[in-house]
Amino acid sequence: MGRLDKFIVKNPNPGLMFRISLSQVVIFIAACAILAGCTGTPNQAPVQTPAPAGETMPGLTIIAPADGAVLPAGNITVAVSVSNFRLVPDYGRAYVAGEGHLHYYMDLPVPVSDQRAAVTPPGRFVPTIETSHTFVNVPPGTHTFSVELANNDHSPFPSPIFKTVTVRVTG
Repeated sequence: MGRLDKFIVKNPNPGLMFRISLSQVVIFIAACAILAGCTGTPNQAPVQTPAPAGETMPGLTIIAPADGAVLPAGNITVAVSVSNFRLVPDYGRAYVAGEGHLHYYMDLPVPVSDQRAAVTPPGRFVPTIETSHTFVNVPPGTHTFSVELANNDHSPFPSPIFKTVTVRVTG
């Protein structure tokens, strides 16, 4: 028997061993989940090229709320229009030119160079193909809402494409 086998066999309180092992397993699983998107090296970024001559680069416009708007506390919907870009629900998949999704942000700096490694407060970052997103229970204060075009693998464009509005939310 190996050293661990002797410990397990001779341990007078096997329940204690299980609790310690279980906590170690939980910590290990949590660490793996956090690091799961952090694999690879920075040199593995997708190769992205500008639009060929005659084609228009993707466009993004926030259509609501207006920059500088004063809004009541509660739910705030951010709506956008997208041009020359195909919104597809292939989150985390390989880069495909001209397609991807949107990243909605509340009170976070944009652009974020690698969403796979980003840790954000719940409800402050939303990847979606929807051209509007409602942030719920927005408290009074000054808030910044941003939207970014992202590739399937969550990476931004070489020259990030994003728009930001700042609003004042009243109580």
